[in-house]
Amino acid sequence: MTGRPPAATAVAASVRLPRFSARARFTIASSLLLVVIGALMLTGIYLAMRYIPTYDISPGTFTTAAPTTLTLSPTPLQAADLGTVVQTGVVISTAGDVLDTLLVVGIVSLVAIGALGAWLSWILAGRMLKPLQVLNTAAERAATGSLSHRVALAGPDDEFTRLSKTFDDMLERLERSFTAHQRFAANASHELRTPLATTKTLLDVGRDDPAAADVPQLLERLAETNGRSIEIVEAMLDLSDIGQSALRAQAVDVGGIVTSELRLVRAEASARGIRFTTSLEPAVASADSVLMRQLVANLLLNAVRHNTADGAASVSTRLEPLDPLPVVLTVSNSGDRVPPETIALLAEPFYRARGRVREVRSGPGLSGAGPSSGDTHGLGLALVASIVDAHEGRLEIAANVDGGLRVTVRLPGAVRGAGRGVDASADAGAGARSPGLIRRA
Repeated sequence: MTGRPPAATAVAASVRLPRFSARARFTIASSLLLVVIGALMLTGIYLAMRYIPTYDISPGTFTTAAPTTLTLSPTPLQAADLGTVVQTGVVISTAGDVLDTLLVVGIVSLVAIGALGAWLSWILAGRMLKPLQVLNTAAERAATGSLSHRVALAGPDDEFTRLSKTFDDMLERLERSFTAHQRFAANASHELRTPLATTKTLLDVGRDDPAAADVPQLLERLAETNGRSIEIVEAMLDLSDIGQSALRAQAVDVGGIVTSELRLVRAEASARGIRFTTSLEPAVASADSVLMRQLVANLLLNAVRHNTADGAASVSTRLEPLDPLPVVLTVSNSGDRVPPETIALLAEPFYRARGRVREVRSGPGLSGAGPSSGDTHGLGLALVASIVDAHEGRLEIAANVDGGLRVTVRLPGAVRGAGRGVDASADAGAGARSPGLIRRA
């Protein structure tokens, strides 16, 4: 059994079926609709004129009030007066003549109206579809990688302007996303290059002079640098996983999570002389408990590690029932003054208020060997921002007047319901995800 392959059949079908533009299809459809309506109207008029009235057509007679005698006198005609007699107009002498005339005039009018309607439909379709042409041009530019342009379609608030606004919003989000991904890739490469270069330096020192190398110190520094690399990779994986994993939302007491996480950071806070004050009111959010622990842990560690010696930090929870996002968590800490222009960048991955590149300590033969214990990888607030976005909440970052930072997280309350997949077994799911929980700033 033989036959044409599917590809050939598809090509043949595409050749047989003419492809008209949307403008041509609109013109054809509107013209056909106009002709059909006109034909129906003409048919109705013809049938009504044929069957409803009764026609009584007879030769006309002249009637005068009094008898009148007409005197006819012949007038001789000359040859020059003779000519050709031409009958003009339509002579209607019967009911059939009326109907025939009506039919002919109606058909001619219908053809004229159809032609005029097709021309007007073509022009109207071009005007109506012009916004789509603009959007198509913008989409073609976006397909080539140009995301900086905007349609900004002007006009009344109709489907086209709303589509234009949606398209512009999509372009803005895509541009922001691609820019963030490029910056993330560049920063990640830089961050990973530093510990890898340090590892290479340490190995070179041990290889060049094995006898003089302090093996225990060398191994300690290698372990520290390797741990740094693992920490960065894990944080990057956590950051990418937040937007991909399904949200296991349930009623979560944010104040209870803060109390639990404070126990884990008090030792480090005490070692740095940082005093914590708390004001924890009942605030139940509809959230993923594991992600909320990760959020709170990162905020608390951020307040400890980006603080001054013997500084202060505070954490509070409250409920604002009239706000669309009623659950409010605020973490504030003392510290250096943060320039206003850097506030918006603090939630960017690998960004640090004092610069992207961390300071490294040096030792004999180990220049730039690794980060100090108080350094951070710059992903804390980026993780917080991603978690807040996953919960459709809002993150507010502000600089304190006396120095330091104040971070406010607003989340949906539990009374708002499921939202995105409330799971009654969220606690069990949370336990399965706990090993991936990071507590870094």
